[in-house]
Amino acid sequence: MKNALAIMPESTATLFRVARPDCRLSAEDLRSLVDIAIDAKLQVMDADPREKGRGLALEYGHTIGHAIELAAPGLLSHGEAVGVGMLCAAEIAARSYALGPTDLEAHRTLLGSIGVSKELARGADPARIHGLLRFDNKRGYVSPGADELPMILLDGVGKVRWNGATPLTPVAMRDVEQTLASLPGA
Repeated sequence: MKNALAIMPESTATLFRVARPDCRLSAEDLRSLVDIAIDAKLQVMDADPREKGRGLALEYGHTIGHAIELAAPGLLSHGEAVGVGMLCAAEIAARSYALGPTDLEAHRTLLGSIGVSKELARGADPARIHGLLRFDNKRGYVSPGADELPMILLDGVGKVRWNGATPLTPVAMRDVEQTLASLPGA
């Protein structure tokens, strides 16, 4: 899902076709998904093997996702947490930047088709999530302001938002907090 939404939008049709909540796939469908994952990674890693530029697109959803994963140990898998992080990033991009409503809905539909929703984050303490965000590994790539968090955001499906020479956008913490406040149980 991450690779299709952030890097290979042409593959979303395949995902809409094969995605199921039980994740039971035919061998052919599984092979298609593996091919998408490999092709997307090659697209960005071939020119950026150290993930300092275009390769950072592979971190889409990870900023908030990692914090949720750590704030709720054992409640979510890494993939589920990153999926929730992608939903949060899409909401931030739609509310404060250029992601349109159709692309926001594509996130909700695709991720929902495999059972990912913000409900998964129930039980994660929002204050702990907020504290963990301050230690995100992407902070070393840019120098955000005191009340900003560098995030990978999309301007559209397959269109990573660039901030000068980096695909990291300094997001106001109030925007992140507003999104975290919308998590169930927050």
